[in-house]
Amino acid sequence: MICPQCNAEYREGFTRCADCEVDLVEPPPPPPPDERGAIELVKVYEGGNPALLAMVESLLEDGGIDFSTTSEGLQDFFAGGRIGGGYNIAIGPVMFYVRSEDEADARAILAMLDEEPPALPAE
Repeated sequence: MICPQCNAEYREGFTRCADCEVDLVEPPPPPPPDERGAIELVKVYEGGNPALLAMVESLLEDGGIDFSTTSEGLQDFFAGGRIGGGYNIAIGPVMFYVRSEDEADARAILAMLDEEPPALPAE
């Protein structure tokens, strides 16, 4: 039992708070367990080209796939910005992670990034 005013806990058998002089109540049920630690993430894309990064984000969002990235917001923060390969060498490329159960769908959606664009018809 707990006091609804001061949250003091009492052993079974007590019915009133000795300090607040109010009736004790049953404590609320414990919150549900946090299952975020049980989520397995899988890397599905890595790169530094800002145009492709925007496309990867758009494709995953359109596919309804939740994702997480590493270091995307830091690329231009450090001195030197994006150099050479399109990413800051001190931070490395941006990596996209999805839940393991979404991996196959994410890879299928992102497979088009590896394909050659169709050839233009000859005139």
